[in-house]
Amino acid sequence: MRPRTFRPTLKHYLIASGEVTALGLLWSVMLFLSRINNTSNLIMNLCLGIFGVLLLFAAASTVYDLTRTWLTIEDTGLKGQIGWLKFSVAWTDIRIASYADHQLKLTTMNSSHTLPMRQLDGATIWQTIQPLIPRQALSPTAYQEHPAHQALIAFRQQVLADENQFMRLRYPVGWQVFMWTLGLTLTALVIYGLIEGVPLAFTLIFGFWAIMLLVGAFLSTTQVELTPKQITLQNPFRTQSMLWAEVDTIKARGQGGDWVLYKGKQRLHIPGSLLWFGQNRQRVTVLMDAQIWAQNMHTHRSNTIEMIYIRNKNVSKS
Repeated sequence: MRPRTFRPTLKHYLIASGEVTALGLLWSVMLFLSRINNTSNLIMNLCLGIFGVLLLFAAASTVYDLTRTWLTIEDTGLKGQIGWLKFSVAWTDIRIASYADHQLKLTTMNSSHTLPMRQLDGATIWQTIQPLIPRQALSPTAYQEHPAHQALIAFRQQVLADENQFMRLRYPVGWQVFMWTLGLTLTALVIYGLIEGVPLAFTLIFGFWAIMLLVGAFLSTTQVELTPKQITLQNPFRTQSMLWAEVDTIKARGQGGDWVLYKGKQRLHIPGSLLWFGQNRQRVTVLMDAQIWAQNMHTHRSNTIEMIYIRNKNVSKS
């Protein structure tokens, strides 16, 4: 077959254009407000400059993701780039292949690729490559024969067998310092702007982001502790725990995303973050998976409001 290249659909180009235009209009409105009030001082110009740089960065990132996203189907294999992710895989090397939730997953003996297809025509791509993938790789049970799955089973058993297993997730100290510094700096700029008579619109916009940064910094002290017996969430407000044996349902948001554990009417939200620090960050996901596997719990994918922190309910506190 002739090589066939896929690029982002027109819909996503239009969405990206709308986002970039909206960002530009927002900055223009802020500039207009500063001029219509005949106010020009250092603090306002500094805020406009910072906001402009952030808007340019966001627009450039959006454009980059679109222009650098492509996928080519050839007789020998699949190659391409999605954002910063580059990949190349031969059809004959694929041991497991699946497509669900706009994600194409391809696993070989030595590597695994999870390719987001939201910007591309994922359904057409999947239909096109299925005849090229080894038939056994398309089997729903193909993963059971993969060495990585066998190693995972062994690791699950090892983790669950160790009753003294203890894991703790926390945010890096450097990240907490960064959040506090940025939040307090922006707060100081807002206060100084109020003193200097900066327009109310600027105060509201930058005051909002200052509050968000300070709340984020405050919540970055959150820790999650896991043992084979229970899971505990510690944050500045309270400490909440739930025994694994009590959990009857788990809802998860995306790969590596948040978890919500249920025990009847009890509900415990565990944040999933790429910023979690420590060697246990990846092992915790495996421990969660091991508990689901060992206790035969029901797991559901969810993107609903149930994933929000404030939804914790009736969980034991200490």
